[in-house]
Amino acid sequence: MRTLFTTLLIVMVLYIGNTQSKVTAFTHANVIPMTGETLLPDYTVLIKDGKVFKMAPSSKLKVKKKAKAIDATGKYLIPGLAEMHAHIPTPVNGDDSEVRSVLFLYVANGVTTIRGMLGDPYHLGLRKDVMDEKIIGPRIFTSSPSMNGNSVKTPEEARQKVTQFKRWL
Repeated sequence: MRTLFTTLLIVMVLYIGNTQSKVTAFTHANVIPMTGETLLPDYTVLIKDGKVFKMAPSSKLKVKKKAKAIDATGKYLIPGLAEMHAHIPTPVNGDDSEVRSVLFLYVANGVTTIRGMLGDPYHLGLRKDVMDEKIIGPRIFTSSPSMNGNSVKTPEEARQKVTQFKRWL
């Protein structure tokens, strides 16, 4: 149950603060800062423009009335997780429902950044759709398609592929 609440808080942080300059305050949260084996109980975390800009014990940090306050009593906040070896799917027969589900599941499980290992031109548009908040998903870093001894036979072919992949950008 704690995982569900943590996940919901992370999703709210991503989509409340990304494009607005309004402050969001998570009050009375248990913060796991990842700077050591510690828990910061009863903290208030302030977010503006999608980023944490201040945090302190709730008793020492006043939340302004203009801020959107979310009571996180009994819940946990952690920094977003990063998946550094993601395989981002591509649509099957033009149906992107699996792609959208996979991206949503990353975010629902606290993963706010992924690095795609086998790039596809489709992923560039997908990255833009996530950035433009057209779909829910983590921040995407992607690569070119794989180039190795099985897919590239000569140095000239490698140069051609690199030039071709660069045009995608």
